[in-house]
Amino acid sequence: PAEESRVSPPGQPKLFQLYVWKDRGLVRDMLAQAREEGFHALALTADLTWYGNRERDVRNGFTVPPAYTVRQTIEAIKRPAW
Repeated sequence: PAEESRVSPPGQPKLFQLYVWKDRGLVRDMLAQAREEGFHALALTADLTWYGNRERDVRNGFTVPPAYTVRQTIEAIKRPAW
């Protein structure tokens, strides 16, 4: 909420981050509160059901869901504390 970040560094705009909910009334109330608290900028946060293009994950063989190799499985069995 806005009351958690009333102070911004001198000379810097106050940024209000808003997650977009289906409840438009709640969104309007949050925006009104941010305006009253003196926020100057708005950052909208939205979730997507698609994964981003993370090139380092491709290089490292990371997949969702995980695709374990035989070697990874053997190493995990040898070290259960991992």
